[in-house]
Amino acid sequence: MALNQTTAEVERVEAIKAVTDDDENEQSPANAAEQQATQAAVETAASEIVAAVKEQINNPAGNAADEDGSAYPYSIDPAATIHEFAVPIAAENVAVEITTTGGDTFTVPVPSGGEAVFDRWQIDSVTISDPGGAAGRVVWWWAGR
Repeated sequence: MALNQTTAEVERVEAIKAVTDDDENEQSPANAAEQQATQAAVETAASEIVAAVKEQINNPAGNAADEDGSAYPYSIDPAATIHEFAVPIAAENVAVEITTTGGDTFTVPVPSGGEAVFDRWQIDSVTISDPGGAAGRVVWWWAGR
């Protein structure tokens, strides 16, 4: 799956999440089944995003994960240099600490829901933290050389 297809999948996940958020106030049995189906679709789309990133060929190194939020902080410190790092899905109050190959370190809050992409720096390591203690899900990927 190409990167533009991955972006389309992220947009599809966000649309599904929006429908799920709208339906949370209605608790009929039929709606509960629909919510389960929607959640399954979100999980499938997230898995497809992770798989697509792992298949990227323009950067020979990379990894991705769909973390359940039970083990914050998540540290990503590969032998390769990270050229692109993204958080397409994130719970509230997630922050990304980036250390560049030049030694600079800075922290950036990720918008609720995710959709953060970092591709302006050569990144040495990344730490994903949960300063609010919500212990929510986060999906991340990186590509580099």
